[in-house]
Amino acid sequence: MIGILGLGGGTCARAMVRHHPAVRMIGWELDPAIVELARRHFGVDELERSGTLRCETGDAFGGCAAYDGLFDGLVVDCFDENSTVVACLRDRETWAALVKKMKPGGRIVANVSTGRGKGARVEDAVACSQALADATTNEITLWRAGACGIYNELAFSGPPIAWDAVREAHPALAKLTHDWHYFSAPPGALAGSNWLANTLGL
Repeated sequence: MIGILGLGGGTCARAMVRHHPAVRMIGWELDPAIVELARRHFGVDELERSGTLRCETGDAFGGCAAYDGLFDGLVVDCFDENSTVVACLRDRETWAALVKKMKPGGRIVANVSTGRGKGARVEDAVACSQALADATTNEITLWRAGACGIYNELAFSGPPIAWDAVREAHPALAKLTHDWHYFSAPPGALAGSNWLANTLGL
């Protein structure tokens, strides 16, 4: 079971079904109007009817905590009304609560994109990523790309990803496996000590 915190229009859900047809997912979306649009225009209703996706409206973090079971993986894609990553993702405790709902060996992938143009704050993306690392294995794999001043940042929890195996199993995804960078906390680094920002020179 995969949990999607911040279902939005169902982009992540549709992508997972495309590459893993047998996947089963629960998606949480705070705004009922977004859920209705996703059902009406973006195929979320079809995923629900097939039993592939269960769509829940409300607080994603509370919903995940209340779920009666453990997840194989979590996708965190939550933003506030200003399209910036929600503040609680800068806190280790938020991630630690999510980790409790994971099966051993499961990973969290988080969209920590930090705004647009001159308002983009890469420092927030780094803070969110380190909080995730501190709550898991003190490791993080980061990706950043952008054009025309619009940037996106993603973070993967856990040990280094075997990208060669990913490319072999899913050739269509090969072009997306580059430009990921793995980091681990230096020996003796304390949680919340800004080790990731220091490593990146920020």
